[in-house]
Amino acid sequence: MTKTNAGLLRAARLLDLVPYLMSHQGIEIDVLAQQFEISKTELLEDLNTLWMCGLPGYTPLELMDLTFDSGFVTIRNADELQNARALNNEEVVALLLGLDYLKGQLLTESAALIAAIESLVSRLSSTLRIALTNNLSAHIEVSAHIRGALLNAIAKREPLEIQYHSPTRDEIILRTIHPLHISINQNIEYVDGFCELVNDYRTFRLDRILTTNSASSPGRWLESNVAQPNVKLPFEIAILERERDVCERLNIDLETLKTSNVKAIAVFGFSEDWLIREILTLGGSCILTKPADIRHRVKMRAELALNGYRNLLLGA
Repeated sequence: MTKTNAGLLRAARLLDLVPYLMSHQGIEIDVLAQQFEISKTELLEDLNTLWMCGLPGYTPLELMDLTFDSGFVTIRNADELQNARALNNEEVVALLLGLDYLKGQLLTESAALIAAIESLVSRLSSTLRIALTNNLSAHIEVSAHIRGALLNAIAKREPLEIQYHSPTRDEIILRTIHPLHISINQNIEYVDGFCELVNDYRTFRLDRILTTNSASSPGRWLESNVAQPNVKLPFEIAILERERDVCERLNIDLETLKTSNVKAIAVFGFSEDWLIREILTLGGSCILTKPADIRHRVKMRAELALNGYRNLLLGA
C-alpha cells in the first residue's frame, strides 16, 4: 500500500471514528480497535490526532474533547462531525451489488424483506454521483428456489428429482437423489446425498443443478448415519509438459511433484469418464499409463475426435 493510499484510508477512518464514538460513549479501547480492525497502537495515534482537531480558532472552545486515559473513550464538542460521512461511488456500487445478490437469494415468501431491500436500493441509487447506463445486477450462481428445495428436502427427509449437468459427460442427466447436507468448499456449494441412478453416494455442485422437483416415487430413505463409501479409482499418468495445468486439473500436489524424481504419478478419481475427459482436454500434456483398458478408451475417443475433424475439413 502506498503512503498516499494509507493516508487516505486513515483520514477516512478518522472521519468514521467521530460519529461512532458519539453513539458509543465509554467504549473500551480494545473493543474499539477490534471494531475498526486496527491495532491498539494505531487507535491511540488516531485518538491523539482527533484530540488536536476541531473548528477554526483551535482554542479549547473549538477543539474536540476526548478522554481515553482510563482505557474507555468518551468524546464531546464534536457535534459538527457526528453525522456519518457520505459514501463514495465505489462504496455505493458495492452495496447495490450486495443488496441485489441478497434479493436474488430470497424466496417470494419474503415479500417484506424484498420490499425493504428495494427501498434501500432506491435511496442508495439516488446518492450516486455518476450516471449508470444499466441497472446494477449481481450474477447469481445458485437460485434461491434450488437451494430452498434442497434444504426443505433435507429437513423433511424426502427425495428430489433433479436435472444435473455432468461436466464429465457434458450431458444433462435426470437423477433422483436423497440429499443429506449442504457444504461449502472454496466458495462452491455442494450437496451430499444418495443417488438412485448409480445406487451410491454422490456429491453434486449446486450451480450445476438446473431444476428440482418432488420425486414421483418416494423411494427408500437412507439414514444419514450410514457410512459413506470413499472408494477412489487409482490411475497412473506421466506428465510431458505444462505441469501446473496438469496438476490443477488432476488434483496433484505441484510442490510434491517438484521434489520427486518419480516419472509415473498416481492419480485418484471417482469416475473413469472424468479421467478420460481430463486427459483429452489436456491435449498431450500428459499420457495415461495405467490401467490399460482406460488407456484404450482414451485412444478410441481421441481417434473419434480426429476423424470428426477430418470429415469436417473434407466436407468444407
